[in-house]
Amino acid sequence: MKIAFSILIVLLIMLLSNAQAKQDETYVSFDAWEIGVNRVNNKVFRWILFHPDSDFPCLRIENLESGTHKLINRRDICSIYDKELQITHNFKQLSFLDIHNLKVSDARLFFDAELSLLSDSVVFIHCTVNILDDGFSDPDCNRVINKD
Repeated sequence: MKIAFSILIVLLIMLLSNAQAKQDETYVSFDAWEIGVNRVNNKVFRWILFHPDSDFPCLRIENLESGTHKLINRRDICSIYDKELQITHNFKQLSFLDIHNLKVSDARLFFDAELSLLSDSVVFIHCTVNILDDGFSDPDCNRVINKD
């Protein structure tokens, strides 16, 4: 009986906190796969990588006010442009997606992406996003020829 009551309390707390979280702009879903935070341009820069098999297989980047963490601007990266093929790869349409090696340096976010459509071949792409005071640049992505 004591265990059942404890489980009921935990479930009730989860439901109430989930309802409150949906009203909060800083809420992060359970599909968040990896999160990073850095201080950039006197602001807090946060990136959130969502699970590639979720309904939202994107990389979210945000600038937050230092101290209050109030959202200043947000961008969801859900596709990248392939300069070699001159096409945009929409993350939802890929048969394979792996975004990794995320790092921030000199007000830029760097990341690598491995992606595939329906073929067996995997494409390796390196991307850079400039972190600006008023938002973010478009991802500048280039294929990596020799992936070690």
